[in-house]
Amino acid sequence: MVLIIECRISSYTNRSLSIIKDQIKSLQENNNSINYYSFHEFNSNFSRTNKKNNLKIPLILCFSVEENEDNYKLCIPSLKKIKGLLIDCIYLENIKINLIFASKNYLKLNNNEISQNYIKNKKNIILENRYIYELLNGSLL
Repeated sequence: MVLIIECRISSYTNRSLSIIKDQIKSLQENNNSINYYSFHEFNSNFSRTNKKNNLKIPLILCFSVEENEDNYKLCIPSLKKIKGLLIDCIYLENIKINLIFASKNYLKLNNNEISQNYIKNKKNIILENRYIYELLNGSLL
């Protein structure tokens, strides 16, 4: 299985997009990343008022690594340190997607079956993936 980390860069960030992309590319090259790609995600409900809620048209960066704790420990804290980058969701992908972490913005924008299952089973998901949540909260650094 592969762990995929989706990160969001607001299109209105003050940091240069190329600097953030270069940092991610360097991270990919140095941390056994399998794949790295990016795309813009547009929402049909987008309006100027969404700027206040940080629901801007984001650039999504996907970073994937083999499933093991060493890779998690290298990647998650490093991604969290990059200014202007927010971890939007983390999931395991085999044939089916297993959502491990989702930000509030991700859940607002993706009201689908996977998101609904995540919300319903969040306590169990946190218990099953405690190591990743500890890395996200900085308690294993």
